[in-house]
Amino acid sequence: MKQKTKLLWKTIPQNFESRGHKWETGKWYHVNGEIKLCQNGFHASPTILDAMRYVFTGWICRAGVGGDCKIGNDKSAWSDMMVIKRYKWTKQMSVKLAVYAAELVLPIFEKEYPDDARPRNAITAAKAYLKNPCKKTKCAADAAADAAADAAADAAYAAADAAADAAYAAVYADAYAANAAYVAAYAAANAAIFKKIERKIKQLSRITK
Repeated sequence: MKQKTKLLWKTIPQNFESRGHKWETGKWYHVNGEIKLCQNGFHASPTILDAMRYVFTGWICRAGVGGDCKIGNDKSAWSDMMVIKRYKWTKQMSVKLAVYAAELVLPIFEKEYPDDARPRNAITAAKAYLKNPCKKTKCAADAAADAAADAAADAAYAAADAAADAAYAAVYADAYAANAAYVAAYAAANAAIFKKIERKIKQLSRITK
């Protein structure tokens, strides 16, 4: 069947299944029924970062879509989809992404709260875990993350709050990598941050296009 193909991004868990559906690259799939966001259809997003917000990522996929669709702000649902290529995404990559995002906005927090080292300490702890991912560094990172979360709760200035939140997410990055990137972009209030983070994701996962 000839498809009119639009290219989007999709994230899929490590087992390469989503909602009980087992994917194969290079194969078109079709879903019947009325297409509805979050209910029925194959979902994808215009950017990688958008896609990462919705799925605990094991694979970043370039997907072709077609057929009936419903379009949302940061994702869309389609009756037809094919995974064209997939790129492995690991916990280590998540930590590196979250640290990168947090460091982009750390100056915002430290400008407002120059004597509060909790977010910086969380980032340092996350980096130590990257160098030596053992129980000891994980416990230290967890403690630093809790302190960064307290810093976020204490911050009255919105951008500083988001910067501290990004530092918190840097440690719990296996679950919060995309969140760290989003709060970083929010803190900076600048679309350029999104582009920097998107480039970082592609660099980490070796996506060339």
